[in-house]
Amino acid sequence: LKVSFTIAENAIAKSGERKYYVQLIDSKNNVMGERQTERFSDKTLTYSYIANVKFDNKTVDMVQNVPAEKLVKGTFYVNVFDNGQLVSTTTFTLK
Repeated sequence: LKVSFTIAENAIAKSGERKYYVQLIDSKNNVMGERQTERFSDKTLTYSYIANVKFDNKTVDMVQNVPAEKLVKGTFYVNVFDNGQLVSTTTFTLK
C-alpha cells in the first residue's frame, strides 16, 4: 500500500530534521509494516514506519510503500504522529 501525506509550508515553524511516526492499521485492527514500538513519556506507540523529513519551511510531500499481504476488505486507518502527538489521521475503505 502506498501512504502519502503533505507537510504544509509554515514560515514560523522551526526548520530542520523532523521524525514522523506513521501508523497504518488494517481492517482487523493490526498495525502493518515494521511494527516497531516507541515510548513517549507515559505513552507507547506501535508504528508502521518512520518518515524522516528535512523541513525547510516549504511544502514537503512524503510517499512510502508499506508491504501488505492477504488484505481483507474493510476500513483502514492512517495516523501520523510527531513525537507521540497525533497530528493527522485519515481512513480509506478497501472493497
